[in-house]
Amino acid sequence: MGEAESLESAREPLRHRAPAAPIGHDSPADAVVPKAPTEVLVPPEQTRVRVPIMEEQLQIDVAPVVRDEVVLDRRVTEEQQTITVEVMREQLRVSRRPLATRALRADEGTAAFQERTFRIPVFGEHASARKQPFVTGEVVVHRRQVTDQQVFTETLRREHVEVEEDYSHERPMFHQDFVRRQEETGDITRSFDEAEPNYRRGYDAARESRFAERDFNEVERDLRQEYEVSHPERKPNAMGWKQILDEVRAGWARARDRR
Repeated sequence: MGEAESLESAREPLRHRAPAAPIGHDSPADAVVPKAPTEVLVPPEQTRVRVPIMEEQLQIDVAPVVRDEVVLDRRVTEEQQTITVEVMREQLRVSRRPLATRALRADEGTAAFQERTFRIPVFGEHASARKQPFVTGEVVVHRRQVTDQQVFTETLRREHVEVEEDYSHERPMFHQDFVRRQEETGDITRSFDEAEPNYRRGYDAARESRFAERDFNEVERDLRQEYEVSHPERKPNAMGWKQILDEVRAGWARARDRR
Protein backbone atom coordinates (compact mmCIF):
# COMPACT_ATOMS: atom_id res chain seq x y z
CA MET A 1 0.00 0.00 0.00
CA GLY A 2 1.47 3.38 -1.02
CA GLU A 3 1.87 6.37 1.27
CA ALA A 4 -0.91 8.41 -0.33
CA GLU A 5 -3.29 5.42 -0.49
CA SER A 6 -2.65 4.67 3.20
CA LEU A 7 -3.52 8.24 4.12
CA GLU A 8 -6.63 8.18 1.98
CA SER A 9 -7.84 5.00 3.62
CA ALA A 10 -7.53 6.39 7.15
CA ARG A 11 -10.91 6.55 8.80
CA GLU A 12 -10.07 9.51 11.00
CA PRO A 13 -8.92 12.95 9.82
CA LEU A 14 -5.18 13.01 9.19
CA ARG A 15 -3.19 14.60 12.01
CA HIS A 16 0.44 14.85 12.98
CA ARG A 17 1.26 13.08 16.22
CA ALA A 18 4.26 12.86 18.48
CA PRO A 19 6.79 10.08 17.81
CA ALA A 20 6.26 6.79 19.58
CA ALA A 21 7.53 6.71 23.13
CA PRO A 22 10.98 5.14 23.68
CA ILE A 23 11.35 1.59 24.84
CA GLY A 24 10.47 1.16 28.48
CA HIS A 25 8.44 3.39 30.75
CA ASP A 26 9.04 6.27 33.09
CA SER A 27 7.79 6.44 36.61
CA PRO A 28 5.69 9.49 37.58
CA ALA A 29 8.71 10.91 39.42
CA ASP A 30 10.94 11.08 36.33
CA ALA A 31 8.35 11.38 33.57
CA VAL A 32 8.92 14.13 31.00
CA VAL A 33 5.86 15.81 29.55
CA PRO A 34 6.27 15.93 25.73
CA LYS A 35 5.42 19.01 23.75
CA ALA A 36 1.90 18.86 22.42
CA PRO A 37 1.86 18.05 18.67
CA THR A 38 0.28 20.37 16.17
CA GLU A 39 -2.84 18.90 14.57
CA VAL A 40 -3.52 19.54 10.89
CA LEU A 41 -7.02 18.74 9.68
CA VAL A 42 -7.36 17.66 6.06
CA PRO A 43 -10.48 18.87 4.24
CA PRO A 44 -12.78 16.05 3.03
CA GLU A 45 -12.51 17.22 -0.59
CA GLN A 46 -8.73 16.79 -0.56
CA THR A 47 -8.06 13.26 -1.85
CA ARG A 48 -4.27 13.31 -1.81
CA VAL A 49 -1.97 14.47 0.94
CA ARG A 50 1.79 14.79 0.69
CA VAL A 51 3.66 14.65 3.98
CA PRO A 52 7.40 15.51 3.72
CA ILE A 53 9.67 13.16 5.66
CA MET A 54 12.70 14.82 7.16
CA GLU A 55 15.86 13.51 8.70
CA GLU A 56 19.13 14.91 9.96
CA GLN A 57 22.32 14.08 8.12
CA LEU A 58 25.84 14.54 9.40
CA GLN A 59 27.78 17.10 7.37
CA ILE A 60 31.52 17.52 7.89
CA ASP A 61 33.29 20.80 7.12
CA VAL A 62 37.06 20.71 6.73
CA ALA A 63 39.07 23.93 7.11
CA PRO A 64 42.85 24.48 7.28
CA VAL A 65 44.13 25.29 10.75
CA VAL A 66 47.57 25.62 12.33
CA ARG A 67 47.90 22.43 14.33
CA ASP A 68 51.60 22.55 15.19
CA GLU A 69 54.90 24.16 14.28
CA VAL A 70 58.52 23.11 13.90
CA VAL A 71 61.18 25.49 15.27
CA LEU A 72 64.72 25.27 13.89
CA ASP A 73 67.34 27.01 16.05
CA ARG A 74 70.80 27.63 14.58
CA ARG A 75 73.30 28.02 17.40
CA VAL A 76 77.05 28.76 17.43
CA THR A 77 79.32 26.51 19.46
CA GLU A 78 83.07 26.83 20.04
CA GLU A 79 85.77 24.20 20.09
CA GLN A 80 89.57 24.24 20.12
CA GLN A 81 91.34 22.83 17.10
CA THR A 82 95.08 22.08 16.82
CA ILE A 83 96.70 21.72 13.40
CA THR A 84 100.38 20.89 12.76
CA VAL A 85 101.91 22.36 9.62
CA GLU A 86 105.42 22.19 8.20
CA VAL A 87 107.35 25.42 7.61
CA MET A 88 110.67 25.81 5.80
CA ARG A 89 113.64 27.85 7.07
CA GLU A 90 117.23 28.38 5.96
CA GLN A 91 120.27 27.43 7.91
CA LEU A 92 123.80 28.87 7.27
CA ARG A 93 126.76 26.62 7.48
CA VAL A 94 130.11 28.43 7.67
CA SER A 95 133.13 26.50 6.50
CA ARG A 96 136.74 27.49 5.82
CA ARG A 97 138.80 25.92 3.14
CA PRO A 98 142.48 26.49 2.36
CA LEU A 99 143.55 28.02 -0.92
CA ALA A 100 146.92 28.04 -2.67
CA THR A 101 148.92 31.06 -1.66
CA ARG A 102 148.85 33.76 -4.29
CA ALA A 103 149.40 37.48 -4.57
CA LEU A 104 146.44 39.90 -4.25
CA ARG A 105 144.96 41.16 -7.40
CA ALA A 106 144.66 44.85 -7.98
CA ASP A 107 140.93 44.99 -7.22
CA GLU A 108 141.49 43.10 -3.98
CA GLY A 109 144.19 45.32 -2.60
CA THR A 110 141.85 48.13 -1.52
CA ALA A 111 139.92 45.82 0.82
CA ALA A 112 142.92 44.34 2.48
CA PHE A 113 143.35 44.87 6.14
CA GLN A 114 139.99 46.69 6.63
CA GLU A 115 137.43 45.61 9.22
CA ARG A 116 134.06 44.87 7.69
CA THR A 117 130.85 43.18 8.75
CA PHE A 118 128.96 40.98 6.30
CA ARG A 119 125.20 40.53 6.84
CA ILE A 120 123.67 37.55 5.13
CA PRO A 121 119.84 37.26 5.37
CA VAL A 122 118.50 33.89 6.42
CA PHE A 123 115.01 33.19 5.01
CA GLY A 124 112.28 31.00 6.40
CA GLU A 125 108.49 30.50 6.27
CA HIS A 126 106.19 31.87 8.94
CA ALA A 127 102.75 30.26 9.49
CA SER A 128 99.80 32.35 10.60
CA ALA A 129 96.24 31.18 11.33
CA ARG A 130 93.11 32.89 10.09
CA LYS A 131 89.49 31.79 10.30
CA GLN A 132 87.34 31.56 7.20
CA PRO A 133 83.74 30.25 7.12
CA PHE A 134 82.93 27.34 4.83
CA VAL A 135 79.64 25.60 4.02
CA THR A 136 79.98 22.04 5.29
CA GLY A 137 76.39 20.84 5.11
CA GLU A 138 72.72 21.80 5.14
CA VAL A 139 69.44 20.91 6.81
CA VAL A 140 66.56 20.30 4.39
CA VAL A 141 62.99 20.55 5.69
CA HIS A 142 60.31 18.94 3.53
CA ARG A 143 56.65 19.71 4.11
CA ARG A 144 54.25 17.09 2.80
CA GLN A 145 50.58 16.38 3.30
CA VAL A 146 49.39 13.28 5.10
CA THR A 147 45.83 12.10 5.67
CA ASP A 148 44.51 11.19 9.10
CA GLN A 149 41.11 9.76 9.95
CA GLN A 150 38.78 11.52 12.34
CA VAL A 151 35.66 9.76 13.56
CA PHE A 152 32.53 11.77 14.33
CA THR A 153 29.65 10.17 16.21
CA GLU A 154 26.43 12.10 16.53
CA THR A 155 22.83 11.22 17.30
CA LEU A 156 20.68 12.15 14.30
CA ARG A 157 16.93 12.52 14.19
CA ARG A 158 14.71 11.03 11.53
CA GLU A 159 11.01 11.38 10.89
CA HIS A 160 8.74 8.45 10.13
CA VAL A 161 5.23 8.69 8.78
CA GLU A 162 2.92 6.11 10.32
CA VAL A 163 -0.74 5.41 9.82
CA GLU A 164 -2.39 4.92 13.18
CA GLU A 165 -4.93 2.52 11.75
CA ASP A 166 -2.22 -0.07 10.98
CA TYR A 167 -0.99 -0.25 14.55
CA SER A 168 -4.46 -0.02 16.04
CA HIS A 169 -5.32 -3.28 14.25
CA GLU A 170 -2.39 -4.99 15.95
CA ARG A 171 -2.84 -3.51 19.41
CA PRO A 172 -5.31 -6.15 20.67
CA MET A 173 -2.87 -8.88 19.68
CA PHE A 174 -0.07 -7.19 21.59
CA HIS A 175 -2.34 -6.93 24.61
CA GLN A 176 -3.09 -10.65 24.37
CA ASP A 177 0.61 -11.40 24.12
CA PHE A 178 1.29 -9.31 27.21
CA VAL A 179 -1.45 -11.07 29.21
CA ARG A 180 -0.12 -14.46 28.12
CA ARG A 181 3.37 -13.55 29.28
CA GLN A 182 2.00 -12.41 32.63
CA GLU A 183 0.24 -15.73 33.08
CA GLU A 184 3.40 -17.66 32.19
CA THR A 185 5.71 -15.67 34.48
CA GLY A 186 3.27 -14.73 37.20
CA ASP A 187 4.53 -11.14 37.05
CA ILE A 188 1.60 -8.76 37.52
CA THR A 189 3.63 -5.73 38.61
CA ARG A 190 3.38 -4.05 35.22
CA SER A 191 0.42 -2.91 33.19
CA PHE A 192 0.01 -3.11 29.44
CA ASP A 193 0.22 0.69 29.26
CA GLU A 194 3.76 0.40 30.62
CA ALA A 195 4.76 -2.39 28.22
CA GLU A 196 3.03 -1.08 25.09
CA PRO A 197 5.85 1.35 24.08
CA ASN A 198 8.14 -1.67 23.78
CA TYR A 199 5.76 -3.48 21.41
CA ARG A 200 5.30 -0.25 19.48
CA ARG A 201 9.05 0.35 19.17
CA GLY A 202 9.63 -3.11 17.75
CA TYR A 203 6.67 -2.69 15.39
CA ASP A 204 7.95 0.68 14.13
CA ALA A 205 11.58 -0.47 13.87
CA ALA A 206 10.60 -3.37 11.63
CA ARG A 207 9.17 -0.88 9.14
CA GLU A 208 12.09 1.57 9.16
CA SER A 209 14.07 1.75 5.94
CA ARG A 210 17.43 1.50 7.69
CA PHE A 211 16.47 -1.95 9.01
CA ALA A 212 14.75 -3.13 5.83
CA GLU A 213 17.38 -5.71 4.85
CA ARG A 214 18.25 -6.87 8.37
CA ASP A 215 16.69 -9.39 10.73
CA PHE A 216 15.99 -8.83 14.39
CA ASN A 217 19.19 -10.45 15.65
CA GLU A 218 21.16 -7.92 13.61
CA VAL A 219 19.31 -4.85 14.91
CA GLU A 220 18.89 -5.92 18.53
CA ARG A 221 22.15 -4.22 19.52
CA ASP A 222 21.08 -0.95 17.87
CA LEU A 223 17.73 -0.99 19.63
CA ARG A 224 19.33 -1.68 22.97
CA GLN A 225 21.80 1.19 22.49
CA GLU A 226 18.92 3.53 21.65
CA TYR A 227 17.23 2.54 24.87
CA GLU A 228 20.37 3.08 26.95
CA VAL A 229 20.96 6.51 25.37
CA SER A 230 17.39 7.60 26.08
CA HIS A 231 17.57 6.21 29.65
CA PRO A 232 21.15 6.92 30.84
CA GLU A 233 20.02 7.13 34.46
CA ARG A 234 18.90 3.50 34.58
CA LYS A 235 20.60 1.08 32.23
CA PRO A 236 18.66 -2.18 32.23
CA ASN A 237 20.22 -5.16 33.91
CA ALA A 238 20.28 -8.51 32.13
CA MET A 239 16.86 -9.58 33.38
CA GLY A 240 15.26 -6.19 32.75
CA TRP A 241 16.53 -6.05 29.18
CA LYS A 242 15.27 -9.58 28.50
CA GLN A 243 11.81 -8.49 29.58
CA ILE A 244 11.97 -5.50 27.25
CA LEU A 245 13.56 -7.54 24.49
CA ASP A 246 10.74 -10.08 24.36
CA GLU A 247 8.16 -7.34 23.94
CA VAL A 248 10.20 -5.53 21.28
CA ARG A 249 10.77 -8.78 19.43
CA ALA A 250 7.03 -9.53 19.44
CA GLY A 251 6.29 -6.13 17.91
CA TRP A 252 9.01 -6.62 15.29
CA ALA A 253 7.77 -10.08 14.32
CA ARG A 254 4.18 -8.91 13.91
CA ALA A 255 5.18 -6.03 11.62
CA ARG A 256 7.36 -8.30 9.48
CA ASP A 257 4.57 -10.87 9.15
CA ARG A 258 2.33 -8.18 7.63
CA ARG A 259 4.80 -7.29 4.85
